[in-house]
Amino acid sequence: MFISRKGNMFSVAINKNMVSQGKKARSVLASHDATALPTRQKNASAAVQGPPCDTPSTQRFVFQGGTANFAVPPSFSPVRRRKPAVCEVRSLTALVKQIAVHTLRWGYWWYVSGIIPEHKDAKSIDGRLMDKYAANLSEASRYRRKQQGLANVRYYRLGRRFFLFTTLGVSPIWQAEAANLRCVRRAPRDWEKRTGYTGVFPYAPIQVGGYSISYKPGGLTKKGKTDPKWHSHVELDHKTYRDVKATFLEVATKRSASQLGMMFYELGFEPYKPLLRQLYAIHKRVNLKRRRSGIKVRVPREFIPTKLRPARVFLAEAGPAKSL
Repeated sequence: MFISRKGNMFSVAINKNMVSQGKKARSVLASHDATALPTRQKNASAAVQGPPCDTPSTQRFVFQGGTANFAVPPSFSPVRRRKPAVCEVRSLTALVKQIAVHTLRWGYWWYVSGIIPEHKDAKSIDGRLMDKYAANLSEASRYRRKQQGLANVRYYRLGRRFFLFTTLGVSPIWQAEAANLRCVRRAPRDWEKRTGYTGVFPYAPIQVGGYSISYKPGGLTKKGKTDPKWHSHVELDHKTYRDVKATFLEVATKRSASQLGMMFYELGFEPYKPLLRQLYAIHKRVNLKRRRSGIKVRVPREFIPTKLRPARVFLAEAGPAKSL
């Protein structure tokens, strides 16, 4: 039945053919169910008893109307299989990228660093540390822990050196490593008032492979205003910066502009913005010394890389970790 309204007039149109077809279809279905019900019950009881399957690794589901016509593949399981935890990074570049881009921005500001002795198995130590501090959890589990006020931990290893990062919260790492924890961010003045944490904040940037990684305000925006956001700050550490600067100033007047340019290009450090500013400062001093020595050919600035190179972070093979 279809009811349509047009102005103040109501018109009712009844499709007799449709009504008759519906009644006929319902009667056919009712008769079919009446004849097929004993057969379905018989099939269901036989399926519950467990008929032999074609292969021992397949299963069959039983529904309220009978058995399913498909076999479940052996790879399916109602329990989600835990993937092996991956913590070993491929290179120094991958480690710096993982810390600066994917770790510090989520509040992992406290860390512990150490070196695994040569006589111990590195992969077994990885599994023990990750199980002890719950560092091999999924993203959903980390989110639930954060909502409950618990701390999350991440674990990375490059060669024999390992790093444990943690957020603020309740976790065994705050008791077991209380004397060794360091912070990559200086605590703001109102930190204790906002968080209730009254512990000591030993500020110590991460020193690894000539890099110095910390967490600082962004400085100035493109419009010249103060950036209120905090960002990862990757630069050369003080000793490495002085060594690189002394090396370039030593050969600034002894080599050609192209040779000096290739030296800048082959340094091997990733051009994060703070580090790039350091390289530009060294480049400026090199050209200044060449000009004072009477050399008119300047070292082109285009030799200094300005884009981060893509790099895979973790190794494909990873040792099995114990399940929590």
